[in-house]
Amino acid sequence: MLDGNPAVIGFKGIYGVFGNAHDVSVVDRIKRLKERDLRQVLPVVWLPEHLDEIADFSRFPYTHEQIAALQTNLHALGVILPASDNAPA
Repeated sequence: MLDGNPAVIGFKGIYGVFGNAHDVSVVDRIKRLKERDLRQVLPVVWLPEHLDEIADFSRFPYTHEQIAALQTNLHALGVILPASDNAPA
């Protein structure tokens, strides 16, 4: 991943393909690896403590701290948040 390539990472029998979400060429490579339509949007996984970098909490009824605490306590929780202007396209 440090060289700009996607990586397959396994954790407890679940595997994911990860890469730099800000690099369109990496995102396209991930879509090709997964045999997905290039027009399809991929989910972005972000560390709870850094969600404010890509989410617009002014458009959400809960604070960054509340969501980060929820995700930290419930490790497999996915949350869909309104994107900020800094979110990957």
